[in-house]
Amino acid sequence: SYTNRLIVVIAALALFPTFATLTQENWNDQNARTVYIIATIILIITIHAFLWVKSIDLTIKDGFNANAKWVLVDESTYTNMKLIKQKMLKWDLNPLDFSNKLGVLCFFGIPLIPVFIAGVTGNNYLTYISLISILLFCPQFFSGMLSPEFRNNLFFKIRWIDSLVKKASIELTGCKIGYYLQLSGKEHKTPYDVKIRINVDNLPKEFLGLFGQISINTVSNSAYPYFYMVLIAKEGFNLKTKIKQIDVQDSDLLEFSGENGVEIAVLRQRTTKYDGYYTSIKDMKRILSTGIALTQSIKRA
Repeated sequence: SYTNRLIVVIAALALFPTFATLTQENWNDQNARTVYIIATIILIITIHAFLWVKSIDLTIKDGFNANAKWVLVDESTYTNMKLIKQKMLKWDLNPLDFSNKLGVLCFFGIPLIPVFIAGVTGNNYLTYISLISILLFCPQFFSGMLSPEFRNNLFFKIRWIDSLVKKASIELTGCKIGYYLQLSGKEHKTPYDVKIRINVDNLPKEFLGLFGQISINTVSNSAYPYFYMVLIAKEGFNLKTKIKQIDVQDSDLLEFSGENGVEIAVLRQRTTKYDGYYTSIKDMKRILSTGIALTQSIKRA
């Protein structure tokens, strides 16, 4: 097991002070020096051989247990999911790995300390110790990298949705927010998309909901949020007839469609060849407010 390997490594490392003492006392003896160098090389190879592993499962055990692709989560679960990225960044802070700043600093910094001391003192024995330190330390960086895999699009959307919900408190007065996550994977489901549901009271049961979603437009390697609202009702509800009384601003577009037994209305910002691919928080608030007004108009239809 890996634990037994570590025990062997620790025992081998414990021999280095003994080698250091013996080599310092007998460094001028050519034969003894040769024996010490050979023994040191064998010891270093042994240590690295025992530390070299095919793979280690260090996955953070944060996940979701759901059968549906879209699942409603409570606010605490939604908040905990956002903390996963922070946990992963903290986990990635490894001094023996190139994937983080601490590891890069250690790789270039620590081996230079004994080299600097040896260069200043001109002591051959310290040069030998410096070489041992470099041979023992540096190969650890080439035995594999620990790097977390982020679903950056998911966290990008979460950041914008949170900002919208926070800044649209007036528009959301009297409404309740539900958070939905879209899941992927068969056995171990992980979230890869997010949307919100704005719950308005006293609506017909045939009306299935008002949802806010974000898609990502990439322009010149930069990501921009594109926010839109979706109203869904059962087939036969006549969604288009019930909400057409609300005027939509010229900057926005209201589109109707139907599929899989439901009627769909999508409210989004107009796009052109050169503009409209990005919705600012101000634009998001406008679209959100219009979407809520469209939904509330159903009660008056």
